Amino acid sequence: MERFTSDFRDQAAVATTQRMSAGAQPLAELADSGCVPVPHGRRTLYLVELSHLALLVGSMVLLLLVAFLASGGSLPRLTVWLALALALGVSLCSHPVKALVLRAVLFSRPDALRRPGLPRRAVGLEDARTYQKVKLVAEDRTLCTFDAARRQLLLEGCAYRYSLRAHDVLSVQPVPGHSSRVVRLVCRLAGHPLAVVLIADGFGPWATLVQMLVPSTRLARLINRTLFGLDTGAYERHEPPALLTCTECGRDFPPTEVIHHRDRVVCAGCKPAFLQRLREGVER
Repeated sequence: MERFTSDFRDQAAVATTQRMSAGAQPLAELADSGCVPVPHGRRTLYLVELSHLALLVGSMVLLLLVAFLASGGSLPRLTVWLALALALGVSLCSHPVKALVLRAVLFSRPDALRRPGLPRRAVGLEDARTYQKVKLVAEDRTLCTFDAARRQLLLEGCAYRYSLRAHDVLSVQPVPGHSSRVVRLVCRLAGHPLAVVLIADGFGPWATLVQMLVPSTRLARLINRTLFGLDTGAYERHEPPALLTCTECGRDFPPTEVIHHRDRVVCAGCKPAFLQRLREGVER
């Protein structure tokens, strides 16, 4: 398993791999959500991200060079306009081109997560705790397949593969200020809680305008329509708190109906006898 540093998906990936091995099932067919690392996937991610960054930096360098030469009268006006148009075209088209490259690279894998005929989107994936930090390389770039019939999202990523099923998704919330292009999703992967941020990619500077004019392209609505059949931008499910087992009688109770003493959990019915033993110094 390829490792560069400790990753926020490590525990979920280990648990998912164990479940796949125990049931001899592929990731997409597991009953629960999960994720697994892709061999040499980090190298692919770095190659895609750094190539895209180099393209943007190159266009900026070209703009600065043209501006410098034009200020000294070294370039004819037509050359200046052509250089400006080229730099502008690169900056506008870089994200859609990256999405096309990702599609070609990721779906060329023989074991890629894909289901022909279903809608797909280029989606970035970030740790919800750190997505606002400036990063040279994103945590992952994926192609997300929306399978409404199975209430499932399949994300074929550069670094990881992910399967998200509706019963494991607890919350889908658009991040304010991003016109539903950025979505915070809280879920369980192989039983491990995880919060990620999904970012719609591929539109570049036109992302906000496109999603304002065409509601069907909004990422949060696509996710909620796929997983829950709801045409809404936000979804949240509150789960009841886990039950605790009384160490005296062995029955299960909500957390509000028990007391804790050291490593003991005691329900209301057993509390008087338990406290009496404590007072007598006969704790068993």
